[in-house]
Amino acid sequence: MKQEPTPSTSRLRAAALQIAPFAVAGLAAPLVSLGGDGESRMWALLSGLILMVVSLAGLALAVARRARRFSLNAWTYAWLLSLALLVHGTGGTGSGATLVLFLPALWVSLYGIRVDALVVVVLMLASVIALTMLDGASELTSTDVRRIIVFVTVPALAVWTISTLVQRLATSEAEARAAQLTLTSVAAAAQRIRQDSDPRTMACRALRDVSDAPVVRILEPDGAHDLHVSASLDIEHTDRRVPLGDPSLTADAYLSGRPIYVPDSQRDARLSRRSRADHDTRSVLVHPFGHDGVVHGVLELGWREPRPEIPSQLHAGISLLAQEIGWAIERADLMNTLRRNATTDSLTGMGNRRAWRDRLPEMLDGPLCVAIADLDHFKAYNDSFGHIAGDTLLKSLGESWRRLIRPDDLLVRWGGEEFAIALPDCALDNALEVLERLRRSVPMGQTASMGVAVRCPDEPIDALMARADASLYEAKRSGRDRICVSDSTPALAPDFDGVGAP
Repeated sequence: MKQEPTPSTSRLRAAALQIAPFAVAGLAAPLVSLGGDGESRMWALLSGLILMVVSLAGLALAVARRARRFSLNAWTYAWLLSLALLVHGTGGTGSGATLVLFLPALWVSLYGIRVDALVVVVLMLASVIALTMLDGASELTSTDVRRIIVFVTVPALAVWTISTLVQRLATSEAEARAAQLTLTSVAAAAQRIRQDSDPRTMACRALRDVSDAPVVRILEPDGAHDLHVSASLDIEHTDRRVPLGDPSLTADAYLSGRPIYVPDSQRDARLSRRSRADHDTRSVLVHPFGHDGVVHGVLELGWREPRPEIPSQLHAGISLLAQEIGWAIERADLMNTLRRNATTDSLTGMGNRRAWRDRLPEMLDGPLCVAIADLDHFKAYNDSFGHIAGDTLLKSLGESWRRLIRPDDLLVRWGGEEFAIALPDCALDNALEVLERLRRSVPMGQTASMGVAVRCPDEPIDALMARADASLYEAKRSGRDRICVSDSTPALAPDFDGVGAP
């Protein structure tokens, strides 16, 4: 069975293939000696070939093992020395093989850093001068100087150009990789925001994950004159309000619809002392959010340390998230409104029969008292004062009674002037105290009659409500404006709007 190459073997093979073209090009120097028209020094050729093989092998190994910069440079300098020996062995600078000295500088400009490439160019210049002196010249002639200047200037420009292009390509690749990572994280964050039942809190968490900002807040209008914090990861400023009439970065971003970035809030003249205390961060980004050109609120992101600028791909990602946050919040608010309207009586603000049907089955696991209430002489009130006055009475009753019940209690408008009240985990004595408070708080000087029943074990909801309804009629017959309690005998009764079984 064929074995897969190990990572170290793969890296060594890749490094050898990377260096192989330069090794082949280095053989151009000894090939020049085959022409026979120049003086050949075999000792220099052999020494150069051996040193070139050793230096390139060491360079490939250093690249594969990701050695330090010093080791890579040492093997590169040894390679340059081997090429100088090869040039010397082929007849010196007059043989035409001098160009091979450019190979190490070219390699470093492609795979190293610009400073090291320029150092190699300087060493290449020293090598050319040394080879010229070794050719027997006691001093450099003007022709030698011109040749050396041209020979070094062109490679130096080539090294500079190549290293610049390589650096730009590396920067572009890094930016593209960073942009891809940012877009991936933004897409994942947008999906989490869309799917979460609380898009505001999830938006704060997503913005923190994408930007690494420890302080993230969402501010939305509270009336026409203020912005308030609707979600935050910073518990110290959840009650913060920003008047739109006062000068501030948050108000400016909201009113202008343009993001504002402050690299250092402690040195920015646009920030007052109050604003600095509110932001309690050094770098601040205030970004409006919304869609279709309408600003719905402002995102505040803060970093504890000053940041000269925000990377362009991060800024673009935050802008994309701002649009997604605007859509998600509007969609969630619309769904909450529809859900609330579907289960809420529009006149009284109480629940409706659907709310009763949805919530009552959840209350059957423990003690439960159910009451039915009816306004006394409501038809006569309507006939005397008009239907608008009757609606006002019902609305005032809803406002009054909703304040008097417990959070877990259920109060619904059953129809007309009739109401149903469910009191879970409540004994009869406590239920009577709650109902008595309701009876005494009927507005406009009107009264109400009530019937209440305590649920027996395994009693169907319809039977329970039938007993409460029978007690209501008993209260009506016995003089109204009172509460009557049903006995504990379950009874079969007509279906009350299909409200579930036990």
